[in-house]
Amino acid sequence: MKITNYIQKLLGRCMCCYPSQAIPIDKGICKPDTVCIIDYKETIPFVPDIQDGHVIKVYDGDTITIASKLPYVDSPLYRFQVRLKGIDCPEIKGKTEDEIFIALCAKKEMELMVMQKRVTLKNVTIEKYGRLLADVYVNDIYVNGHMLKNRLAVPYDGKTKKPPENWKVYHQQP
Repeated sequence: MKITNYIQKLLGRCMCCYPSQAIPIDKGICKPDTVCIIDYKETIPFVPDIQDGHVIKVYDGDTITIASKLPYVDSPLYRFQVRLKGIDCPEIKGKTEDEIFIALCAKKEMELMVMQKRVTLKNVTIEKYGRLLADVYVNDIYVNGHMLKNRLAVPYDGKTKKPPENWKVYHQQP
C-alpha cells in the first residue's frame, strides 16, 4: 500500500488532490485507494472582486485588458481581460474590407476613450471564454453605450451574434 493511501485510510480523508485541505471521504467524492475526481459541472467559476483598473491594452472595440489588485492587503498587480457586456463590435480579422475598416475604427475609438486610464467595472460576471464581462465606465461615461450610440457596435446577448450585413453602411446611418 502506498504511503498516501495509508495516510488517507488512517485519516479518513482524500489526500490526492488537496493534501493541505484534505476533504473528509464521507463528505466528498473520494474513497480510499482511489484517485480524486472532481466534475467540472460541480465547480463554480471564480469571479474576482474587481471594481476598477487601469487599462493597459485595447484588443478591439469590445475587449480590453486592465491591471488591478484584488481587494486584500499586499495583493500583487494582476491583469484581467474584460469583454464589454451587451455589445459586439466588428472583427479585426473580418470577412470584408468594410468590416475590418469599422473594426479598426472601433478599436481606435476604444483606445482614445480608455487607454492608460482608470476605468470602473459594474455588473461583473465571467463570460464563456473566461474573461470578465462588465459594464465599463471612464469618467462617468458608459463606454458600452458610447460604442452602441456611435454605431461601432451592435447589441449582443452572449448567444447568437447578429452583425449588420454591411458594417460601413450601418456605421454611417444616423
